[in-house]
Amino acid sequence: MKIDLADGSFTIEKLRKLVVFEDDIGNIQFRVTNDGYLFLSHSVGNQSLNGILFRFKTNSVGCGCVRIDASKNDN
Repeated sequence: MKIDLADGSFTIEKLRKLVVFEDDIGNIQFRVTNDGYLFLSHSVGNQSLNGILFRFKTNSVGCGCVRIDASKNDN
């Protein structure tokens, strides 16, 4: 799943949908493409950056940034 950040319709509910079903089996990184889409990537660090505008820090396995608990976290 990707969230279109360029259309101005970003909501916390869309973010919840993005993270709720993601597997926590490896490190994960939030990335934004050149055309404005936010997505989760299992390619982390400086790997596979073609078409990537920017990326956030790498989240380690088990950090709680994905799955059902993360989707319910208001912080």
